[in-house]
Amino acid sequence: MSSTCTITNSTVSYNSVHSGGVVEAGGLRAHSSTLTITNSTVNYNSALGEVSTGGGIGARDSKLTIINSTVNHNSAQQSGGGVSIENSVLQKTDGNMFANNTCNGRGAAILGHSGSRINISQNLFTNNKASGSGGAISLEKESRIISNSCTFTDNWAMSEGAACITVLTVVHHHNSSTF
Repeated sequence: MSSTCTITNSTVSYNSVHSGGVVEAGGLRAHSSTLTITNSTVNYNSALGEVSTGGGIGARDSKLTIINSTVNHNSAQQSGGGVSIENSVLQKTDGNMFANNTCNGRGAAILGHSGSRINISQNLFTNNKASGSGGAISLEKESRIISNSCTFTDNWAMSEGAACITVLTVVHHHNSSTF
């Protein structure tokens, strides 16, 4: 990893990125780095464009940690309204609320793509809406998830997996989680 960024007791709000091509991350973006977010709020951010992901937070080839934070009211024109990770690790994600995130594709709260690994504990996923699949979480292309004591409530997806959808050899373990 080439750089490290720590965000504590902060708010990242009302940021937007727009392009006719590939757009990643309306609020925060990590590329080949380590990003830690603690006791913070990431809300009302958007990624707009033909291939847009990660309305609130986007990570590629990175390590992302989110602790005791709120990720809400973020949107992506394509997928990963709240958080989008690609070939990354979403590690030690504890005590967060992912709410009211939206996308026109997959994974309104979290999109895990291309071999990403997700470890979440004691998180609340509520009222996230995907026009495609995976209202709360969408995992694909050899991604993996472990969830412990998480609550998934009132999430919505137009096609399948209102709480969680997995595609293409995904490994998942859910311990004491409520759907």
